[in-house]
Amino acid sequence: MRLVLPATGNPWALAGGLVGFPRPLAPACMASFEPADRSCPNCEQKGYMFRARRTIDGKPGEGTFVETKYRCRACSHEW
Repeated sequence: MRLVLPATGNPWALAGGLVGFPRPLAPACMASFEPADRSCPNCEQKGYMFRARRTIDGKPGEGTFVETKYRCRACSHEW
């Protein structure tokens, strides 16, 4: 059996049509990242600005966590 590559030169373009040919799967770590839909808790506007990020030590046995601060562009409220 002789395969002819499509004009694009992509050998995976034919993979969907061949029986028993393994199809490459994207690993779970390459899933598309969608940022959280944040809004100001004071005025509920979606325009915000990143202010600071720092690592805070938790209680013994809990480990550390990251604190992130934002500032609303409309009312200057920080959260």
